[in-house]
Amino acid sequence: KPYNMTNKSKKEGIAELKPLLTKKVKDTYGSVSQEANVFPFDTRPMTIADFTQQRASEMGVSKSKWEEMSPQERESHPARADAQVKATRIRSRILQYNEKVLPFMLRKTMHHPISIVSYSQHKGPIEVRRLDENKDLVVLNSEEDLQEFMSSRRYRDTGFPGAKDEGIRAIYWNPTTSGLDLKMAVIDIDNPAKLPKEKVREATRQIAIQMESQNHPYIIMFTGQNFQIWFGANEERDLGSLRDVQAYLGGLLYGIGEFKRQDALDKEAIWIDNKIYTNPTQPTR
Repeated sequence: KPYNMTNKSKKEGIAELKPLLTKKVKDTYGSVSQEANVFPFDTRPMTIADFTQQRASEMGVSKSKWEEMSPQERESHPARADAQVKATRIRSRILQYNEKVLPFMLRKTMHHPISIVSYSQHKGPIEVRRLDENKDLVVLNSEEDLQEFMSSRRYRDTGFPGAKDEGIRAIYWNPTTSGLDLKMAVIDIDNPAKLPKEKVREATRQIAIQMESQNHPYIIMFTGQNFQIWFGANEERDLGSLRDVQAYLGGLLYGIGEFKRQDALDKEAIWIDNKIYTNPTQPTR
C-alpha cells in the first residue's frame, strides 16, 4: 500500500523506509551491495545534466523542446531521476576500477610527484591538482603511504584527493623535478597530422625497435589516443639530463618522426613531442 508521508519530512520518511526496503531486498536477493553490477557505459566524462538530456532524448523529447523547459520542469522530469541513477552507477564502477588499477600505477610511480585529474558529475572538468593545500608536491614513498592514499578521500588531511575521491579519472606523474640525473625518460608520440592508426602504430614499433637495438629497457604505454614509450638507461651510459636525452633521441630517432609540430603537419608524419625535455616539471601520464 502507499506510504503515508503526512506530517513527515523527507529525512524522516527515508529513515523509516530504508530499513523496510533493505530487509525486503535481503529477503529476496540475499544481500545488499554498495557496488554497481558490471554494465557497459560510455567512458566519456559527462555531467548529470548531460545524462539527463541524453535520457530525455531517448524518451522522445527533442533537444529544442528540452531547452524550452524551465529549470524546474527539467528537474522534475523523469529523465532526471534516471540520470541520477546512471551517474551513481558509473561513479561506483569508476571507484571499483580505481581500487584495482591505482595500486599498480602508484607503485610504478613511487618516489615521484603525482598529480590528480578529476571530473565532477555536477560541475564538469576540474583543474588538475598538482599540489596539496600547503603548496607542496605529493610523493608516495612507501607501501604505508600507498595504503593510506588508497583508503582516504583526502590524503593525510592535506586536501589532496585520495583514491576514495569519486572524481578521480587519471593520475599524472613527474619523471623528474630538476631535469638532472634522469633514471628514466619518456618519448611522447603525438599525431597532429591525423595519420591512420596503422601508421602511428608502425612508427611506435620502429621507435621501440631502436630502443631495443640500444639495449634500453622500455615499455609502450597507450594514453587513450596516442602512445608513449618509457625507457631507462642501458649498461653503456647513463641518461644524463633532459637536454642530454633530447640530443640523444634526436639522433637515434631521426627519420621516424618529426620533432616540431608544424614539420609533422607539413610532412604528414608523427610528432615526437619534446616539450617534456624543456620543462622539468612537465607531468606525464
